[in-house]
This record gives sequence, structure tokens and C-alpha cells, in this order.
Amino acid sequence: MIKEINIKEDLPTVDLAIARIEQEIEANKLFGEQVIKIIHGYGSSGVGGHIKIKLSTLLPLWKKTKYIYDYIKGENFTQITISNRRYSKKLKEILMQDQYFNSINKGVTILILRSED
Repeated sequence: MIKEINIKEDLPTVDLAIARIEQEIEANKLFGEQVIKIIHGYGSSGVGGHIKIKLSTLLPLWKKTKYIYDYIKGENFTQITISNRRYSKKLKEILMQDQYFNSINKGVTILILRSED
């Protein structure tokens, strides 16, 4: 089961939303979670909400600096993407059981966390 974090629920500012996501990453690493799903919304503009846009700029940096292991944007959370990633069989099974799998939902992002070895 994937831990779900609804960031958009109380309509925070972008900075507050990013701070909450960072807190959730740290807390869930401590609790041993492997995957968290961030619900950030897509915005009504048709080009993506401000939280999604900011998160999209941070995710490659977080992965590069090993803050997270990997991420999957909701619009890419599909069978093809999962099949092409070097994830364990168990992780792939967890991901494929999620309600948003194959739904092409631009309002969510899946974070694969680094274990605290």
C-alpha cells in the first residue's frame, strides 16, 4: 500500500506545500515507508498548478542529490513506465495496485524513497 499525502487539501502556498512535502519525505523515511503519493492537484489553468510546476523543478534535483530514489509523475504512472524502471518485483507490484495506476492523473506524483541504510 502506498502512503497518500494530500498537499492541496487546504490550498497552501507553494513554499508551504514544498516544505510539507519535504517533511513528509523525512518522516516517512523514518517510518520505513518506501513509496509516498503526493496529491498536489493540477490547477485550473490547463498548464498545471503552481505546486506541480515547482515540484517538477525540484524532483530531478532531489533524485540527483539522493534525497529521493526516484519519482513518477501522475501522467506517466503507467504500465510502460513501471516496466522500464529498475524496481524490485515487490515494488512494481505495490505500484501497480494503486488506484491512480494507469489513470494518467496530472494531479499526483509518486515518490520512491531512499532507505535509511
